[in-house]
Amino acid sequence: MRRALTLVVSGLVAALLGILALGGLSAAATATDEEAASKAKTVSEAAKRAGKKDPYAPEVYGDR
Repeated sequence: MRRALTLVVSGLVAALLGILALGGLSAAATATDEEAASKAKTVSEAAKRAGKKDPYAPEVYGDR
């Protein structure tokens, strides 16, 4: 009986976590292109002000 109750509770917790994960994925996927571009610009400007490298700048490997 105790084992059955443990399995039921574990299943309910797993189902709840799965639903929350799907909700987070759908919320993350609904960002528009304008929102993404605005966020990238803000992050780039903050990095420049802090004297750090732009995280969205392309990497250059080696010199020619």
